Amino acid sequence: MSDLLFTFAAMATRTDGDLTALKGMERLAEVLHPHGVRITWLITPGIAERLREPLTKWHEENGDDIAIAPEGLRRDHTGFDLGTMQGQIDAMAAAAKDTRDRVRKILPWTKADVAHGVHQNHVALQALEQAGFVGIWGFCFEQIEVDGITDRGIPWGFAYIDSKCRTAPNTEPGGLISMEWTARDLLKSYHSGNPTVWSTDVNDAARSGLCRWRDCDYLKRMFDEYYRNVRWNDLVVYQVHQEAHEMMPEFGCYSEEDCVEAMEMLDELAGHAMGHLGVRSVSLSDAAAEYRSRNTMTAPSYMLWRDIPVGQYNDDYSRGTPRGPWPKTFLTYDSECQLMFVDGGFEPRTIRNYRLRNHETGAPDQPYYAEPIIPRVRLKENNRSPYGAEIVFEVEAPHAMPMGVTFWEDWGPYLWDSGEGILDHKIISGELMYLRMNVEAGKQEYRIKLRRK
Repeated sequence: MSDLLFTFAAMATRTDGDLTALKGMERLAEVLHPHGVRITWLITPGIAERLREPLTKWHEENGDDIAIAPEGLRRDHTGFDLGTMQGQIDAMAAAAKDTRDRVRKILPWTKADVAHGVHQNHVALQALEQAGFVGIWGFCFEQIEVDGITDRGIPWGFAYIDSKCRTAPNTEPGGLISMEWTARDLLKSYHSGNPTVWSTDVNDAARSGLCRWRDCDYLKRMFDEYYRNVRWNDLVVYQVHQEAHEMMPEFGCYSEEDCVEAMEMLDELAGHAMGHLGVRSVSLSDAAAEYRSRNTMTAPSYMLWRDIPVGQYNDDYSRGTPRGPWPKTFLTYDSECQLMFVDGGFEPRTIRNYRLRNHETGAPDQPYYAEPIIPRVRLKENNRSPYGAEIVFEVEAPHAMPMGVTFWEDWGPYLWDSGEGILDHKIISGELMYLRMNVEAGKQEYRIKLRRK
């Protein structure tokens, strides 16, 4: 059965002398626990020791869990010495295991098998994989440079990541699971080029003027887009994040008024999301276990996204961000590519070809894996009868690459029959049919057959 998993991560590592983020954590617990939301607290061993009692209480009463920041691991994605790389990996793996063991000794109820804080370094990811971690939190869909993070090219949701090339899915079974920092509006993030404006971060939603206090219709409608896409996916993960220290004015990030506003927005959002049939709140660790139980390799994701209308937003926060509106967009990825299609178009507007990667440097051979020339698609035949349909089309490509085609019509009356060379297909009733293939250089013809229901 298709499911939507609601995961909530809260950074709780900030300290200032004797001051911890406990007050902010208590505020998040006060707002989220009544809705049945399980919080994954992102902590360090020091925080585990200092806040052992409330963390244990929330685990026992509400099912909360933790993810840890392994010590001794590099956090950036700059160059490294190839000659000593394995030694670096071994040392970091040992440090990560030591961090996990110390936390498990303090909090014996946790697996502590999800890491955070080091997702930008592919050598560190190899160390985490070697150390037996199952997931790494912190990836930012479509993001460039903000907070020093450039993750453009990474899939949304969950994927088995290639630990040697950190923003591409693994081509082999298993591996670390990449986890988003926080869910984004996929359509606006892609078309606007500024994904940080369009996220589930309630502080960003307030600063941009998209939401105010309990008037957070935009965030609710963003969730509704994720929920609607459960229909054609086996599993959808909806991740929200809030930093605990940003829920208390003592750290100087936000005023008391801002903190109370964030509480009200989270209350509205959690109540809206958890009120939907089939939505389950789980920890990041449990979400990873469920993903692994369903998938040995990165599962394809199919997201048909409609533009959510918004009013005038605050230029002081989002200056330079195009306003839209933008057309309906179909976004999909698998272990070989990520594709974006705009309403009505055969060809994808963007192809992120995950074959274009360098396992020595850990970087894409082409910026963000983007193919500079999109293959052309020509529809040659579209024959319908009371018994079925036959479609013939041609793809002309400059070189071999992963490719997809969309036909934006109502294919709801049909079932898939056959199509040589078609690796994957998806019919979304009333909207489109998506076909996935791998093309070679030059022209190739495809013939597909559908049968009537």
